[in-house]
Amino acid sequence: MGSVKIPEADEFINDLFTAASQYGLPYNPNYNTSKSQYGYAQFQFNVTN
Repeated sequence: MGSVKIPEADEFINDLFTAASQYGLPYNPNYNTSKSQYGYAQFQFNVTN
């Protein structure tokens, strides 16, 4: 069975998150289980064999 991979953030992603925050978007640590999918979150990938 596959697993969920969360890649490391790099300078581009950190800058993107900073910009999203400056425009008023909230950080959403897990848009799959949060009450809302609104906001920005780290990328997550499903990897299968």
